[in-house]
Amino acid sequence: MGGGAARAAFRWIRVKNTHVPRGWATGEGHEPGLDYDYAVLELKRAHGQRPMALGVSPDTEDTPGRRIHFSGFDDDRPERVVYRFCRVARESPDLLFQRCDARAGAGGSGVYLRLRDPATRAWTRKVVAVYAGHQREAGPGAPGSYNVAVRITPLKYAQICLWIHGNDADCAHG
Repeated sequence: MGGGAARAAFRWIRVKNTHVPRGWATGEGHEPGLDYDYAVLELKRAHGQRPMALGVSPDTEDTPGRRIHFSGFDDDRPERVVYRFCRVARESPDLLFQRCDARAGAGGSGVYLRLRDPATRAWTRKVVAVYAGHQREAGPGAPGSYNVAVRITPLKYAQICLWIHGNDADCAHG
């Protein structure tokens, strides 16, 4: 074989259970709230990979370069994981607005921060939001068009932790 990079094996794993926040199902004829655009899929069996840590989204002023990172499967390249990073343009208590070059298909990707542990000086990654897609703001003086990520707030962190562990005894603040 040549000296090229080995291609990662792809394995399908069935989903055992799906957890969706109540705010997502708002009733017939109503759009679900964008700040509820996240879910947890419980797999039928372990996938064998170490997951990235989950955390509460800090103010972007407290993140290196106000930069977020995520990877996803864009609809124009479904067989390839596409990595991207960019600065947060603005934020609200529940959303991060940015102009990463993501395309449809990347929705649901975990948005993470690279943080340096002051004690060990090692870099770590924490998922702090979920990529939700594109949004065009309407109204006079609207700043334009953004890609949006749903922040993991303390309340969302507690909900996700409860879904994963089944009780809140294992859920410390992220």
